[in-house]
Amino acid sequence: MTLVPTRMQQVKLFLNFYRKAQTLYDVHSPKIADYLLSVVEDQRTFYAFPSIELYRKRILEDHTELPIIDLGAGSKVNTNPIRTVSDIARSTPVPPRVGRRLFKTVHFFKPQTMIELGTSLGISTMYQSAARPSSALYSLEGNPAVAEYTKRQCQQMGLPSIKVVTGHFDDTLPQLLEKLNRVDYAFIDGNHQYEPTLQYTQWLLSRTHSESIILIADIYWSDDMKRAWEALKDWPEVRASIDLYDFGILLFSPSFRQKQHWTLAPRSWKPWHLGVMPPDMQQEQ
Repeated sequence: MTLVPTRMQQVKLFLNFYRKAQTLYDVHSPKIADYLLSVVEDQRTFYAFPSIELYRKRILEDHTELPIIDLGAGSKVNTNPIRTVSDIARSTPVPPRVGRRLFKTVHFFKPQTMIELGTSLGISTMYQSAARPSSALYSLEGNPAVAEYTKRQCQQMGLPSIKVVTGHFDDTLPQLLEKLNRVDYAFIDGNHQYEPTLQYTQWLLSRTHSESIILIADIYWSDDMKRAWEALKDWPEVRASIDLYDFGILLFSPSFRQKQHWTLAPRSWKPWHLGVMPPDMQQEQ
């Protein structure tokens, strides 16, 4: 059973994250500092952001009814087997802040082959694909009606490199990995349960390499997801991890000579941390 925190527990979880969070001036790794500067601290509005948010506005007003077959941990707010697009758009897509971070993460790492588990209505899919339109993005969605709807929307948005794959992740992910030589980037945002999250990550490792990254969405979403994140951080293949609250990042580069785990927030969240860059930023630890 997936135990979802109450509103009060979620507040406590965020406050605990905030208490532990470090900022740019606490980071001694050049690679992590570069990521922070390029993703967390970068306030630029990129070319794709307005059009994707206009799409969000449009689907919030779309009352098309879709049959829902939920194969994962389920929605926190609605278990109705028939839902409108507008209802799904109010509860499942990533918020703009997270979408922008996903875009900038892809823009920073420049992956060639990407996989997303959990397409939904395609907001996160569009943000990631728009950051690297020349790269293939395979987005897996378990609900056939939602998958077909989102395929059409991605085509209308002019993002042909998005390939929506329909079916249960337990079937579609192994089948897809058999066809791919390597995976540079993966975003796991579906079936928010402990065992499936670990299983999907394990399968992805069969095609990743030392410079690949795997993002785990909603690492504070439930007790299952908190446990999964803590377990994944300790896997021997993982050389470093970044906790951004909305999602976590697993890194495998041997340039991290010792395991490093970062809980990070923007400088503006802790302005008293302002200071001078540490002198040892010139050499990876």
